[in-house]
Amino acid sequence: MEQILLYREKILLFISRHEKIVKNLCKLIGGFLIFHTINLLFGYSDFISQNLVTVLLALICVFLPFSMIYLLGNVVIIIQLASVSMEVVLIYVIAVGLYHLLYQRMFPEIRYLVIITPVFYYLHLPALLPLFVGTFVGIVGIPGIFMGSFIYFFGLSVQVGTLQIANGTASGQLSNYIAQGALSNSEFFIDLLAFVFVVILVTSIRKLQIPYVWYVSIGAGGVVYLILTLVGGFMTGARVAVVSEIIVVVISSLIVLILEFLDNVIDYSREEKLEFEDDEYYYYVRAIPKSIVKEEDVNITKINNRPDTGFSFKKKRNREN
Repeated sequence: MEQILLYREKILLFISRHEKIVKNLCKLIGGFLIFHTINLLFGYSDFISQNLVTVLLALICVFLPFSMIYLLGNVVIIIQLASVSMEVVLIYVIAVGLYHLLYQRMFPEIRYLVIITPVFYYLHLPALLPLFVGTFVGIVGIPGIFMGSFIYFFGLSVQVGTLQIANGTASGQLSNYIAQGALSNSEFFIDLLAFVFVVILVTSIRKLQIPYVWYVSIGAGGVVYLILTLVGGFMTGARVAVVSEIIVVVISSLIVLILEFLDNVIDYSREEKLEFEDDEYYYYVRAIPKSIVKEEDVNITKINNRPDTGFSFKKKRNREN
């Protein structure tokens, strides 16, 4: 365990020493995944859907704050939808605008959840979203992943609608088909239900005063997400790949566990319970130290340059007069 903690400190030290490079690299990779996912969901503009444009947008993200990346992502989606129908653009703008007016402007720090949620759907890791939000954000992050899920399933509905209208298997306006598809999409509602339960569960368990509460909350959240997904799929008649869902939950739980390990490590073996009082209150305090292991610096000083082997050091004693 001590060796693992030592590696953790080395990783955190490396990140702190090269913070700017690591931050820009994360922005570059994240920007590419964001706009690549957008183009997969809303790839109706031949120009913007080019790989070169995606790379250029990712490079631009390196020099932008995340608030501008969020805005740029929405602008790209609107331009893509404009190639299909202005009615679809209006639906998207109204949905995003209402979300911003009712919630986003009060919690601007969680806007990144909206734009990265479709990315985790694209990576087939939706279980990671509620586990991450429950562990690091809390209940305030639920509307963010709701809106991100809406964008993902909205994109799928537009794809199916445009394809069926083009093939002649569906008739009428695309906006009506999208509305009907949204109301009948059982997967969307199952995911929303699972997200709410898991985020609330993980957040609630983390407040309990039990050993290793962080890891217990993540494990419990993963199990509950798996159960809700399987039960919801069976009840709605949707096709559920049990083995794939288990693998997704395990991978998602491991990723969040690693992030939690890098963020915070508690040494429960040195737990202390303290009691003290003042003129007005009596205090009960539970103190648990963090686990910090630092590598010792070893300095080697060369004493003698002679090619002599088997030499030894002798301790010189000072004599008092």
